[in-house]
Amino acid sequence: MVRRLTLPLAYGLALAASFSAAWFALERPASARFAASALLLFVAASMAAILTRIALAWLDRRPDTSRLAAALLGLFGGTSALASFLLFVVHVATTEIPWDISLGHFVFWTLIQGAGAIYVYLTIVGWLLLPAGVPATLLFAFLLARRPR
Repeated sequence: MVRRLTLPLAYGLALAASFSAAWFALERPASARFAASALLLFVAASMAAILTRIALAWLDRRPDTSRLAAALLGLFGGTSALASFLLFVVHVATTEIPWDISLGHFVFWTLIQGAGAIYVYLTIVGWLLLPAGVPATLLFAFLLARRPR
C-alpha cells in the first residue's frame, strides 16, 4: 500500500514545490494564504495521481500510448479540476453564504463562485506551475503509465 502511494504523494509534493519555487522567484512573501494554497495544490495533485493510478489499472491491457495519454489527461485535467474544486470549497467555507435569497439566485451565486475558483486556478496557479510543474507532470505521467513488473 505504501509503495502505491509513494508516486502520487511525490507528484503532489513536486507540484507544491514547483508552485512555491515560482512564488518565491517572484519575490512574493510567505503568508498563511500562500501556505494554504501550496497545501491545497499538494492535496489536489496527490488525489489526481491516485485517481489516475486507479484508472491506469483498468487500462492494463491497453497499448502503452493509451496508458500515457490517460496518465497525461488524468494528471493535467485531474489536478486542475480538483484544485479548482478545492478552491471553491475553501472560498465558500470562508465567505458568508446568502441564505435569504431564492433558489435560482443561490444556484447562480454558486455557479459564480465556481467560475471564480476556476479563474483563480488558471490565472494564478496555472501560470506559476508552467516553469517546473509541466515538466514534472510529464515525468510523473510517464512514470505512472509504465507497466508494473
